[in-house]
Amino acid sequence: VVLGSTEALTGVAATPAALKGPKGEIPAANVAVLFGKPDMLWYGHITWFMSLTAKSPGQVAVDKGSGAAMQQMLIRVKVPKDAAAGLYKGTVAVAASGKSFDVPLEVNVSDWTTPDPKDYRTYIGAYQSPVSVALQYGVAPWSEEHWKFMDKSFELLGRLGYDFGDDDGLL
Repeated sequence: VVLGSTEALTGVAATPAALKGPKGEIPAANVAVLFGKPDMLWYGHITWFMSLTAKSPGQVAVDKGSGAAMQQMLIRVKVPKDAAAGLYKGTVAVAASGKSFDVPLEVNVSDWTTPDPKDYRTYIGAYQSPVSVALQYGVAPWSEEHWKFMDKSFELLGRLGYDFGDDDGLL
């Protein structure tokens, strides 16, 4: 979902509803709205939204280069393992600048279940860099704030199936 305006956006919010399916529903708690963060600038102009956050920016200024205020939103749905196969439909209520509207959301659930990340049998060549985490979020290395970002970094790597264990004897 992308919101756009030639004027600043205020009161940006998004609230998902449950998705109704053939034999039940996917609860609204399983639907997450992630907001794009404008973290790459080139001569003061937004060029890329690299990071996502669950926290709404609340307001979005007009970019001087494009003359537009834009807010990207990614919708992530965690399908329960016991969900019946079929089409699930719902909405995400989006609000900005005193206006609101419903964005339709449809998820087609297949009749098979993916394994938990801990059971993946693939190689994930991801590298966790504490220094990069500190630089990305502009915090002092090894500070309490840095450790909070590190915790989130490890959580996200865990979703990929990243194994922090000592099975290879390297730790």
